Amino acid sequence: RWKVLLGGRGTSMEYFWAQSIGSLLTNVFPLRAGEAGRVVIVSRQVGIPLVQVGASLVLERAVDLAVILTLMTVLLLVMDVPWQVTATGLALGAAMAVAWIGVVVLLIFGNRLTGLVESVVTRLPARFRQLALDSWNHLLVALDPLRDLRVVAQIVLWSVLVWGMGVAGFWAAIEAVVPGAGLIEPAFALVAVALGVALPSSPGFIGVFHLIGQQALAAPFPDRYNATQAFAIALLNHAAYYVTSTVLGVIGLARLGVS
Repeated sequence: RWKVLLGGRGTSMEYFWAQSIGSLLTNVFPLRAGEAGRVVIVSRQVGIPLVQVGASLVLERAVDLAVILTLMTVLLLVMDVPWQVTATGLALGAAMAVAWIGVVVLLIFGNRLTGLVESVVTRLPARFRQLALDSWNHLLVALDPLRDLRVVAQIVLWSVLVWGMGVAGFWAAIEAVVPGAGLIEPAFALVAVALGVALPSSPGFIGVFHLIGQQALAAPFPDRYNATQAFAIALLNHAAYYVTSTVLGVIGLARLGVS
C-alpha cells in the first residue's frame, strides 16, 4: 500500500524491509521512533525526497484512521454501549470526514493555491522560505496518486486486507484463551487498541497496548471475559506482533545494510 501511495516507485521488498525496520525501532525506542526511521530508509533506498515520503506516511496514517473510525462507527451502532461513547465515536468520525474533505480540496484546487502559498511564504525569513515552498510542492506530489481511481481502489483493497488480518489475529488470540468469539469482539478490541496507540507512547506500546486491550474486552463483554482472561488475550496478541516484527526488523537491517 505504501508503494502505491508513492506512485509505485521502488520494489515491494524495499518497502517491506523499511516497514519491518520501522517496527523494530518502534519496539525498542519510545515515541514511535520507527515512523521517522522508515521514512528515512525509504527515502535513501528508493531515492524519493524526504518530505514527499513523510507526506505519504501522513496520508497512510490518515487512511488507517479512516478505516478505524469507519469500523468503530459500525460497531458502535450494533453494540450496547453508553450514549457518551457513541457520541464521542461519531464526533471523531465527523472530524475525520472534515480532514478528508481537506484532502479532496487540495486534490482539486492544490495547484491553483500555489500562487497564494508563494505570496504567503515570501513573508517568512529567507532560510525558511524555500523549505516551506518545497514542502508544499512535495505535499501536492504525495497526494497526486489519489487522482487515479485505480490507485484509490488499490489503497482501499490493501487497507481492508491489512485491517482484516488484524481482526483475524485478535480473534486467534481470543480463541486461544476463551474460545467461541464472534467478529464483533476482536474487531472492537483492535479498534480500541489502534486508537489508544495512535499517539506516541512507550517502546512497543508496552503497557498501553495491554491496558487498552484488556479493558476493550473486559468492560463491554463482562459475561465472557474477566480481567485476567482479557489481559492474557492482550498479552498474547501483543507478543505475537512484537516478536514477529522485531525478528523481521533485525533481518531487514542485515538485508539493507543499515546499522
